Amino acid sequence: MGKTLLLMDFENLYVKLVESDKKEITPKGIRHLLKELKTKHPTIKNDNVVIAAVWENYEIQKRFFKDNALNVLDVSDTGKNVADSYLMIDGYEKFEEIKEEIENVVLVGGDGVYIRLVRHFLNNDKEVFLYSWEKSLNSSYERLQENNDSLHIFTLEKLFDPEGSIEKATVNNYFTEILVSPKEKNLIRLVRSFTSGDIWVRGVASMMAKNEKKFPDFKGNVGKAENFIYECVNNGLFIQRKGKRGGVPAFHIRLNKSNPKVKEVLHI
Repeated sequence: MGKTLLLMDFENLYVKLVESDKKEITPKGIRHLLKELKTKHPTIKNDNVVIAAVWENYEIQKRFFKDNALNVLDVSDTGKNVADSYLMIDGYEKFEEIKEEIENVVLVGGDGVYIRLVRHFLNNDKEVFLYSWEKSLNSSYERLQENNDSLHIFTLEKLFDPEGSIEKATVNNYFTEILVSPKEKNLIRLVRSFTSGDIWVRGVASMMAKNEKKFPDFKGNVGKAENFIYECVNNGLFIQRKGKRGGVPAFHIRLNKSNPKVKEVLHI
């Protein structure tokens, strides 16, 4: 039995759900998705999996994939469609490296940018299984499918619920509602008010501790405010980096504009 190559555009998987349904896929949802894909395509092995995203925006999910021994493609650049480009190049190279052993390819991501790559797989006599959110599937694939029996298209919704119900999948904790707390909202707006890109964590915490009206929970308590900031970093609202302030090591943050809560607050 031949091998299966799995290519996943994680940004497409994550962002399209946020845009269409205001929901975020949970670690349980990611685990369920991988289980379903491996059940339907039992020849998927971890060494033939490529998952792409600008990972500084998805540190929690990156750790999950790495902890499960999956190949996380290091996308170091930023900008629109960067992860797509990386996945196309790496996916093509991986395919060429082992194409004699490959029987089929599974692609998670419905962006039209992958159409030439899918054509390449089909032209090499491979079965291609495409999984996409129903609302984000590019129509080019449906046209291609009309003349090619080796292309199979499925909606991601039905991997989470037999009827394709996002709401039922949310009840099962595969997705979660994007709910922004008042203190998260005020912190996002506070960080957004700075003109420089990276902000000193201690300085932000000090401002929070002094602003009783917007941050009553942290009145006079810089340490507690700082802990909340790091909690928000762990939840993906901010991107953290190490730096120096006055020659002393210090942590800085900047907004993660790919985070759904940040997008919700800033209307982007």
